[in-house]
Amino acid sequence: MSKLYKQYTLLKIKNPDALYLFECGIFYIFIHDDACLMSNILDLKLTNLNSDIKKCGFPIKSADKYLSILKSLNYNIQIISRNVDSFYTSTNIEHYIAKQGYYSIIQDFLNLNIDEISISKAFDLLYEFQFRFKQIANNTNFKE
Repeated sequence: MSKLYKQYTLLKIKNPDALYLFECGIFYIFIHDDACLMSNILDLKLTNLNSDIKKCGFPIKSADKYLSILKSLNYNIQIISRNVDSFYTSTNIEHYIAKQGYYSIIQDFLNLNIDEISISKAFDLLYEFQFRFKQIANNTNFKE
């Protein structure tokens, strides 16, 4: 039995109603029963993880497209990421989308060359960042 499937079965024992989307390298994948269901809904090809376990998925670079579809569905979908210590962490789709949005704003801010920005441009950027933060909060119902 693969480590991924062991993790899946442990998660299903804790919360059998949730669907688990695993980060695996450059892909997000559903496995086993979750894969059979999601392959039909998302029109993803169902393949074998091994002789007994099915999988389906999509590239991480296509995550925005698929996550917006998944968010609109009435399923409890948890995104399972592996950190540098090989521990798995679970995040629901709304939190994941919000974190990605916040990360994008932070990256844009870090890429600014403050020495070359006028006061007017700085005000415009602050206004834009505030607007983007509000959009994320309103679109994801993200409250922490």
